[in-house]
Amino acid sequence: MKKSIIVIVLAVALLVLIMAGCGTGTTEKPAENAAAATTAKAAEQTTEVIAADSSETTKTAEATEAPADTTASAETSAALTLSDTIVLPAGWKIQQAMSLEEMGKITGKEMEFYFYGLDKPAEGKPGGGYYIAGDPKSAENQIEIIVEVEGGQARYDYVKGFTVDGKTEDIAGIGDKAYLCQMADAGITSTTLAVLKGNLFFRVMVPTEPWKALSYEPDQLASDIAFQLLENLYNPAREIPAAE
Repeated sequence: MKKSIIVIVLAVALLVLIMAGCGTGTTEKPAENAAAATTAKAAEQTTEVIAADSSETTKTAEATEAPADTTASAETSAALTLSDTIVLPAGWKIQQAMSLEEMGKITGKEMEFYFYGLDKPAEGKPGGGYYIAGDPKSAENQIEIIVEVEGGQARYDYVKGFTVDGKTEDIAGIGDKAYLCQMADAGITSTTLAVLKGNLFFRVMVPTEPWKALSYEPDQLASDIAFQLLENLYNPAREIPAAE
């Protein structure tokens, strides 16, 4: 009996030891799981940080690699490099400074050329008229360009004396200076743009009522022609038409 009790006590003691061992294992496993979880969480956070940094790096790289707005540079590169002096040879004719094709692009019409007595290219005073091809009223709608290579400030001021009612309107951005006015000749009143650039003086004369009747703004048309003429005179890259 005593032996049985001893055996039972030993068995119980052994069972307690076994259970204690199992308990220790159970206590350690959550700790290990917690450590593993912490490690995993840290790894996850590190991955997120790396991913965020990578994302920011990618954005920065994309921003760096993205093409810059080239509009301004394109405009700058497209801008003409004009000469300081007239690029046409001495004695040039007005058709070389403004071809029929160039005038046609401005007016949107097929143009013809009119020669007249004031055309003196050998004296540095070329001039001529442009009218719509086939128009029976060519004398009325003829646009005139009169240039004086050495006219300068004196001619710029002198022409003001022939304006209708003595009225002029200063216009900025064309040549060194310019003014708009109305001038009358042979019963036709023309919207006239007078331009001074250096010692060069010229006039663009657009018959006012005939071109208004064609749905044009004579002052705008005169300005467009003046801009094109200045570009043609000072652009060394332009192919100069042959003299006729």
